[in-house]
Amino acid sequence: MKIAIIGAGASGLLASIIASDWGYVDVYEKNNTAGKKLLLTGSGKCNIGNMDNDIKHYHSSNMDLLKKMKLEEKIKDVKKLLEGFGIILKNKNGYLYPYSEKSSSVKSCLLANARVRGVNFYYDVFVDNIIKNKNKFIINGNTYDKVIITTGGKSYEKTGSDGYGYKLAECFNHNIIKTYPSLVGLKTNTGYEKDLFGVRTTVDLSLYVDGSLVKKESGELQFTKDGLSGICIFNLSRDVNKYLEENRCVEIGINFVPWYKSDKILYKNYELSSVLDGFLDYKLSNVLLDIAKVKHDKRYDELSKIEKNRLINVLTNKRVKIFDTNSFNEAQVTSGGVDLSDVNPYTLESRLVSGLYFAGEILDIDGDCGGYNLTIAFVTALIAGGFYDKN
Repeated sequence: MKIAIIGAGASGLLASIIASDWGYVDVYEKNNTAGKKLLLTGSGKCNIGNMDNDIKHYHSSNMDLLKKMKLEEKIKDVKKLLEGFGIILKNKNGYLYPYSEKSSSVKSCLLANARVRGVNFYYDVFVDNIIKNKNKFIINGNTYDKVIITTGGKSYEKTGSDGYGYKLAECFNHNIIKTYPSLVGLKTNTGYEKDLFGVRTTVDLSLYVDGSLVKKESGELQFTKDGLSGICIFNLSRDVNKYLEENRCVEIGINFVPWYKSDKILYKNYELSSVLDGFLDYKLSNVLLDIAKVKHDKRYDELSKIEKNRLINVLTNKRVKIFDTNSFNEAQVTSGGVDLSDVNPYTLESRLVSGLYFAGEILDIDGDCGGYNLTIAFVTALIAGGFYDKN
């Protein structure tokens, strides 16, 4: 059997190793090297997976079909395989990393294992057309029995991940669920972005759509030059673009004092600016006092009841309107992709074209921060590569 794989990212590399047990494998990569995006994963540390593998951390427009893939169970097969390839894993506070905490280690081991199995890599080759002739596929004049498309989504465009794989899928009449940037920063227009740029603080967050609570997250919030960032923001970002496209009002409610139980901590015999400086970055405390319209040099017991309520509300549930997200080039992952209704969830073979398979970010599957998207890449590579056809 001759097998072609389009894309040499995380999915393509692992799929090539698995597929090599079935026959001759060629991998086509439009970049001059493999695994460009893989090197960026987990800030270069390569967060491969998570000990908390509940299905709630995975998302798709068709959750029923996603559940049939059993991603949360098959991560154990990925771990066993990777360690067999020489990639030693460690559990760091529930997050799975290579022992070196270097993405380059994972890339190097995957490439070495692919090459020793006789996988051929063709770099600087852009596949813009796949021809189906009876039961064969023709790519760049070469004939194949099976094709696996692992071209990724649209995130980190600078790595070459520009969504061209969707066009290949559409050529065979596959439906593409509308794509959006996900695990991405949110844009605000409060007027104090410049004042808070660089500030980090631990918060509880609430996502409101048209005034109704949709989702909650907790963690470190980062203020950027144009809005909000941090893992807790990323995990809320997935559906923001969809709501905004529907012209819905999207707000983030921020509780800057998640430990707060009563206002006793504010009763001090000195000015409020210094009181807030005791538990918040001074830049943030100054801005929050301004928003609450409270004089910085006043003591808390000098405030009127209205002023006290206003300050407590700003500290515990400051609503910030979101008008956009950052672009695909700043997104960690793509939401949307090849419709799961168009593939067999047990093999990831197209229901429309026999012998055509999909794996990785090109599919309409994405995950939360914490290694879940690399889990998706690797598990779908096992499925599409044929690992479960022999096990």
